[in-house]
Amino acid sequence: MTGAARTYDTPAGAQSAPASAAFRFPPFELPKFEASDEFRDLFEHTCTTLAKGSAEVGTKVIEVMTANTNSALEFAQDLAGVKSFPEAAALYGTHARKQIEVCSTQAQELAALVQKVTNETMGPLASGFPQMFKTPAASS
Repeated sequence: MTGAARTYDTPAGAQSAPASAAFRFPPFELPKFEASDEFRDLFEHTCTTLAKGSAEVGTKVIEVMTANTNSALEFAQDLAGVKSFPEAAALYGTHARKQIEVCSTQAQELAALVQKVTNETMGPLASGFPQMFKTPAASS
């Protein structure tokens, strides 16, 4: 339907101009898209990279959860052996300080990993997508 205009009338009962003044879309050409194989390869690469990256992030989250759970269990065990309130307060303060440092490090590691996965996943899209849609007139 290249070059042909389509006519669309308004629904029955709607206030409109006379039937002879129906809305018409201007003629336009569909872009020529000859890069379907490139698109498929790019999409496949992106999905594969995202799946691998998601697995890495998931593994890291499990490691963080395991470390934090072990730390909490060790703290509970140490707290059970405390004989006085000042000793418990000191133990709690030491544990809290250590956990803040550990959580800060864990957050930085997770953020770096997510950033790496994002860059690896979106980088090829950002560079490959515009190349696929360049028209011959625009590239010359």
